[in-house]
Amino acid sequence: MKLKPLAASISVLMLAMSQASFAEEKTTKLDEITVKGELQERSLQDSATSAAVITGLELDQSTDSDVYDIIDRTPGVSSSTHKGFTIRGISGSGLGNSGAGQLINVTTDGVSLPSARSNIAGPFGVWDLEQVEVLRGPQSTQTGRNALAGAIHIRTANPTFEQETKIRTDFGTKNAYTFAVAHNQPLTDEFAIRLAAETRKQDGWVENPTLGDKKYDQRELTNRRIKLLFQPNDDLKVILGNSFTHNQGGEDFVDYNDWKDNKDRNNYSDYADAEDGAVSNVTHLDLSYQINDNWSLNSKTGHYDENYDRSEDNDNGPELVGYFDQRSDTESISQELKFAYKSDKLRAVFGVFYTGADEDVVNDIRDYPVTEYRDVLLPSMRTFVRPQVEAAIKAQIEQGVRAQVPGLTDEQVNATVEQQFAAGFSDEQLNTMTDQQSLALLQGAKVEIQTALKSEVTNKAIFGEVEYDISPEWM
Repeated sequence: MKLKPLAASISVLMLAMSQASFAEEKTTKLDEITVKGELQERSLQDSATSAAVITGLELDQSTDSDVYDIIDRTPGVSSSTHKGFTIRGISGSGLGNSGAGQLINVTTDGVSLPSARSNIAGPFGVWDLEQVEVLRGPQSTQTGRNALAGAIHIRTANPTFEQETKIRTDFGTKNAYTFAVAHNQPLTDEFAIRLAAETRKQDGWVENPTLGDKKYDQRELTNRRIKLLFQPNDDLKVILGNSFTHNQGGEDFVDYNDWKDNKDRNNYSDYADAEDGAVSNVTHLDLSYQINDNWSLNSKTGHYDENYDRSEDNDNGPELVGYFDQRSDTESISQELKFAYKSDKLRAVFGVFYTGADEDVVNDIRDYPVTEYRDVLLPSMRTFVRPQVEAAIKAQIEQGVRAQVPGLTDEQVNATVEQQFAAGFSDEQLNTMTDQQSLALLQGAKVEIQTALKSEVTNKAIFGEVEYDISPEWM
């Protein structure tokens, strides 16, 4: 369960009252909500997808601090706090939550987050967004790979030719605070720029009595964004944007017994440097051109770069049972070229898509006591330790035989030793004595295990979709 700080806020509401008669009827027309994450943009009402769209206005008026907050209040969708998303019971980290393959396509300004780690500490701030779309159910034919369970599309606000400035600040318990600012500035009749920045920090809810740390799961987010608009006429629009995010947090694992008995959130790890976070950059270039009254061209180029770090205690306790570090570098590029046709009855779209993603992951288990691997090591060590144990036992028996029965030949002594050894020690006893000797040899020894994984993914696609209105009632 994700806990949120109790925020203090001040709101000012200005009401403009009409002087018209109460008997006069007035109709308020609501803005149409558009689903943009499909091949063709449609109103929420016309979309066949089970979709939830949260607009920027809603987010500005809410207390949501990140995309996880949005997901947690959206029907049919849930999150494991800062560990990924689940749509209709299917984890985005893969079947069985294994992380072997993504099943939810998460995008920021049309750029896909290519790895499971991207969905843990990605660019999930909600400041100055246009909207967030949650598409439930398979979306492979609409958004491409990694969309068996659904898709989540995050769209940041674009520059306009109107000057605008907005500021938001929140304060709450656990020393929580947020400060965010956004400014939109027309530069010329053809150029406009939009800048946004946000910083958020909170001490967290987990304490560490072992280290005397009362903010063991402290979280901090920094987000900076710049977008440039070039629009020389009504037919051509070009947007270049970059978003930098540093999303960092401590260890949020808590001791089950403390939580079960007293609802205390304690972690007893001896590791002071536990952390989980990433630095990411999302860059995109969007071009849209209205060729004529019916045809339009859209091009979207994207680049994603991320450095992810994770460090944790193997046992989350005060004992020295080693530490686990994971480092990953992820980079992806994508290109989409789409032609669209629209008339009174016919709507069509077709195009090509390419994406390539590389990921390097290094897992490092260090300061791990070798004795923790006893179930694996001890049976293998019997091959060379047991002969030493048997030799030591037989030497003691031989010493006793020669002292008790002087004058025996070496052959007679050896035969007597073998008889007493076979009669006095079973195979199980010998293995137990061997394992004890092996543990004594391993005492204090530590092991470091490092694995390096590299993955490369390339995806190419040709897509198309046609809609025709047979009649006002049928499409």
